[in-house]
Amino acid sequence: MTVGVERRVFINTQLPPSSVDKFGAQLFSYPKNKIKTSKYTLINFLPKNLYEQCRRVANLFFIFLIIFQFVPVFQEMDPIWAIIPLAGVMLVTALKDGYEDLKRHQMDTELNNSITYIPQKWDNSNYPSVHLSWKNYIFSTIYWYFRKQYKPKVRRMKRFKQSRPAALTIASIIGKETIPLDKGTNEGWRKILWKYVRVGDIICIRNNEMVPADMVVLSTCEKDNICYTETKSLDGETSLKIRKGPEETAYISSVDEAKQFKGYIDAERPTPELQRFTGVLTIPTTTPQSPKSGDEEVIYPEGEKSIPLSVNNLLLRGSILRNTEWVIGVVIYTGSDTKVILGSGKTPSKRSKIEKTMNPQVVFNFVILFVLSVITATVHFFVFKKWKDEGVPWINYNNSPVKSMIFALVNAVILLQTIIPISLYVTIEIVKMIHTFWISGDRDMYYEPRDEACLVKTWTISDDLGQIEYIFSDKTGTLTQNKMEFRRCSIDGKVYGIKGTDVSLQGKNIELVHAKEVEVEARMREQMKRIYDNPYLNAKESLPFIDDNILII
Repeated sequence: MTVGVERRVFINTQLPPSSVDKFGAQLFSYPKNKIKTSKYTLINFLPKNLYEQCRRVANLFFIFLIIFQFVPVFQEMDPIWAIIPLAGVMLVTALKDGYEDLKRHQMDTELNNSITYIPQKWDNSNYPSVHLSWKNYIFSTIYWYFRKQYKPKVRRMKRFKQSRPAALTIASIIGKETIPLDKGTNEGWRKILWKYVRVGDIICIRNNEMVPADMVVLSTCEKDNICYTETKSLDGETSLKIRKGPEETAYISSVDEAKQFKGYIDAERPTPELQRFTGVLTIPTTTPQSPKSGDEEVIYPEGEKSIPLSVNNLLLRGSILRNTEWVIGVVIYTGSDTKVILGSGKTPSKRSKIEKTMNPQVVFNFVILFVLSVITATVHFFVFKKWKDEGVPWINYNNSPVKSMIFALVNAVILLQTIIPISLYVTIEIVKMIHTFWISGDRDMYYEPRDEACLVKTWTISDDLGQIEYIFSDKTGTLTQNKMEFRRCSIDGKVYGIKGTDVSLQGKNIELVHAKEVEVEARMREQMKRIYDNPYLNAKESLPFIDDNILII
């Protein structure tokens, strides 16, 4: 299989001539590991929030009315008094959106300032230090801008067959030592913030720590070079997954060995697929290798060995290391290139069902308003024409009946604008704000072990909570039918539902029980019919849930 190499990451290896320009600066660039889930900044908050609020039909309608108020012909009142109600509504909504986004900024800052470890006194070879003059720096930047990113020549990546790891490997024979991370001083490793992690960094993850970026596993504390990771925050699965490092790199058990390890990784372009990754780790070797084709670049002339990489060798950002003392790996994707960020996309602008329903209703109110205004303008046309023929002194004879009718139409829209309920939006926003404080202070949702209350990230859709339309349940087996019937429920500690199950009917007179069920079902159907005559209720089929005490007439 021939695959174009989208990314080549060097590990303690000097960049080849094809990876740098004539000034010695690297030709490729990668995104920073700093992530941002917030929607607004200080610069774009005002225009972006105004655009979001203009998605409401009522706001857009009142903006046009305010514009008409500045025209002297249509001015019914001081435009300032027309601006105040709309400005108040939009200001309250903007403050709410700003507060929600501030919480996102705080969460992003907390995550970006998390701690991980890289070797002390070690430089990432993918970012060489080059001292350029201002002239050369400008030329190098222009050259990089047109190249955009590093695109090496296409080479052949062999599709290796993944085999099941043996129970006893070379790593289990040679044994390992323990990285001195638990001595309190983290000897040989230095702290670094997540936002400063770069592609090609050698990082060390300890037990119960979160992975800061997508990284290829080189070595672990286990003799079989395996580790266990929890991806609950990525795919919802609570079971631990096994990840494994190559056997050839299992000897790395100290910071000095990590600094001396050499190689480079050819990887595919970043994709959001969590279960897919293809790459090749190439390390130098003294074993003679077959010569490469003329299009392939030779990094290690003394000999190279290619090691296939798959998703089993990859630790994803956001996963947590479990039951493993430490893992050493190489960062391959950072920031917006990580799979979790690619899969999440941009922060959406959510709208509740009530808000979506209000727009058609406001449009319907606008139709009523327009019809009334047309009727008013039509009557005004005939009355104005009659008065003009009679020569009454209180009209402007410079206006024609048609022109006067147009003025009357706009003035009628302005005078009858109260049909559009702008105060309804204010009421809904206040109710949502109260809901937010109730949810945050709910003791039943307080998690005592971590001293955390329920965090409301957005109250835009708080009114959608509890509105369940469908309940999906997994069923075991493919040849069996698991039919679920609603038979009993508990409300305020009292159990309702008298229809028996196969277990509860054992040892009882089934005929008497069924006779009582038929009698109770008949009374329940009569009570239900008094409340609402359901046309979809089949009289020939028995009800799975019966209890005449649950309905109070």
